[in-house]
Amino acid sequence: TGNPLVDSVTEHRPSSPEAYWTYLHYAGYVALLGPVALLCRWGWPSEAAVFVLVLGVATQFFSLKMSRLMILMGPSCSALAGAALGFAFDIGVAPIWRTIEGPLQIESENAHIRLYNSVPLRFVRLAVAAIMCWRGFPFAKDFYETSFNTVRWSLSHPQIMTKNKKGEIVDDIREAYWWLRDNTPEDARVLAWWDYGYQIAGIANRTTLADGNTWHMEHIGLIGMALSAPLPEGHRIARHLADYVLLWKEDVGKSTHMAKIANSAFPGHCEDIKCDQYGVFRSGSPTPMMRDSLVWYMNRAGSGGFDRTIGDTMYKEVYVSRHSRVRIAKILDVSEESRLWAGDPRNHQCDAPGSWYCPGQYPPLLRQLMGWEAVENNPEAALHQHEYKRRVKEQLASAPGPNGPGIPEGSYLNS
Repeated sequence: TGNPLVDSVTEHRPSSPEAYWTYLHYAGYVALLGPVALLCRWGWPSEAAVFVLVLGVATQFFSLKMSRLMILMGPSCSALAGAALGFAFDIGVAPIWRTIEGPLQIESENAHIRLYNSVPLRFVRLAVAAIMCWRGFPFAKDFYETSFNTVRWSLSHPQIMTKNKKGEIVDDIREAYWWLRDNTPEDARVLAWWDYGYQIAGIANRTTLADGNTWHMEHIGLIGMALSAPLPEGHRIARHLADYVLLWKEDVGKSTHMAKIANSAFPGHCEDIKCDQYGVFRSGSPTPMMRDSLVWYMNRAGSGGFDRTIGDTMYKEVYVSRHSRVRIAKILDVSEESRLWAGDPRNHQCDAPGSWYCPGQYPPLLRQLMGWEAVENNPEAALHQHEYKRRVKEQLASAPGPNGPGIPEGSYLNS
């Protein structure tokens, strides 16, 4: 899509053929006959038929754009499949109604219809309908059982506990959330990627900085900046926002999206829009930008990384899950001034007194740090902006130069 936040979410990718089979099963094939059934009725299609056809086209279009919109295919697929089956049923039972009601007036005017409704052809049509029902029953039974089992086992049991290849239960995520719940103050704030916001709030019962309902691109970019920027730079942001930081092992792979989203909100964080300077070389080693980030530092994803004697003055690791899948660190030197300011109800900017909808605002010290307010006797903000500008210049200088005519544009990771 070109939007780093949208592109970072797996569900925003097009639905795969396997997804259509998994969630629609045989109904997806039968629905293809629905438009034919609706258009083959006598006379013009009704308004209801036109609505179902338009709904089917619209839901198919959007499901091809985003896999999570596959859910929209449910009503349209059911309606189209029902139209096809209903049309087939009407054809199958028509000989019975013809026998009960007697000849139609149109038969005296049309020899083809009179032949179609003759006694021999009526027996043939009934026989064909009976065979189709007999052959289709196993498919109908399979469809019912698959639908029942899909709802029962796949869609009704969201879980954070998994099994590894040895058959052992991996309960790292729940244990980490419970550790947060049992070992941190009730008003503790947790810095984590927005994917885990709902789980941290619901299972750990702790305040999180973002979740799946965070609409503010700049705020998610700020979190991405704290996690993907060089350690001192990210710490100066984190100390004004949170008390703890929680990272999954999988965040090393996700952190490329964190850097891209941060760069889209704060141009200059990366050298170019692709954020090519944050990633992993073909050899498997991280780029200097990734190597100095908090994500790499906490996960110890390989050799190298930021100097731990310096890093340990900013973050103190307090929890590592049993299988090292989740790590929690305490943010040192948290700004008490920013903490008290953010906790003051007068600064919440709610849409009405006592309302739950409070967009809020950043503490003044953080706004000065990011350059959103004039710096007044704030050495930390001055240092942060100076080092940020220096890093931007260094990254521009290290970017690969333009290639000659006819040669594709260069890449930092492949240079």
